[in-house]
Formats: sequence, C-alpha cells, structure tokens
Amino acid sequence: MVEILKLIPATAWSAIVTAILTSSVAFIGISYTNKQNLKRMKLQHEHEIKIRDHEVIRERAEELFVGIKSFGRNMITTHMPYHSAMIGKITFNQALDMTIESGKTLDYDVSRIHMLADVYFPKIAKELDELIKFNGTIYSLQNKFKEKYKRGITKDEVAAKEFLEQNDKLIAKVRNLESNVAAECRNL
Repeated sequence: MVEILKLIPATAWSAIVTAILTSSVAFIGISYTNKQNLKRMKLQHEHEIKIRDHEVIRERAEELFVGIKSFGRNMITTHMPYHSAMIGKITFNQALDMTIESGKTLDYDVSRIHMLADVYFPKIAKELDELIKFNGTIYSLQNKFKEKYKRGITKDEVAAKEFLEQNDKLIAKVRNLESNVAAECRNL
C-alpha cells in the first residue's frame, strides 16, 4: 500500500493537499457566513414581530378611541330628552321614542369596546367600568322620574336640576376617558 502511495508524483500530492485545504477553508467560510446570516435573519424576524405587534396595539388603541368617542357621545345625548321631559317640554313617551330612534343608528359595538379595553388597556378598562357605573346613577334618576310620571307628576324641576348636574359630571367623565385613550394612542 505504501508502495502505491510512493508512485504518486509530488505534484499530485501537492494538488490533493491544496484541494483539501481549499475545500476546508471554503467550508469554514460558508459555515461562518451561514451562521451570521441566520443570526441576522433571526434579529430581523424579531424586529418585524415587534413592529407588527406595535402596529396591532396601535390599531386597537385607535379603534378603542373611535368606539369610546361614539359610545360617549351616544351616552350623553341619550339622556338629554329625559331632561326635557323633567322640565315639561316633552312627554316621557316622547323621550323614550327619541332614545329608541337614536339607538337604531349606533356606530359602535359595546362588547368590542369592553374587549379592547380589557385585553389591551387595563387602566382604560377600569375607567370605562367606572363611567358605565356612573351612567347607571343617571338611569336611576330617569327611573325615579318615570315612576313619578306614572303617578301623574309630569314635571319636576328639582329632579331636572339634579339630573342636569349628574349629566354634566358624566360629560366630564366621558371627556376624561376620551383624553386618556388619546394619550394611550400617542404614547404607543
């Protein structure tokens, strides 16, 4: 076997060794390049995921803002006919009819607003819950007047004043919530 190896000229050995060394260097270079490319691609992928996640959160914040604006506007305007009923400008039934009519053109989904707030913006969710709870106090005033109205008392200036004061507080709470949602959008 050694005899056969001695028959191979030195130039051939030189070519074989050179080929092995060149192949090894090329293999090491390609492996290094592939490793660096993989590292760069992972970083790029992670960056793209962060950008996509940020865009999703921003879109949800904007959607929540638009929903809160519509919800707040409707919440405020729905109560106004009842004030007019309390001061005797319209009947309670007319106020109910106005409420029903305004409910036909709602451009928001309350459950979607709650989901967006609960899932993406817990601080906003808490404030939204407080606003809805406060809105319940205004409904309570409406119901008290409704009971009086059923008994024949069609005008109540004291109830109207309290109702208007509470509605003004509701307006302030709605504006504050809108402002906080807008701040969340800006901070993203």
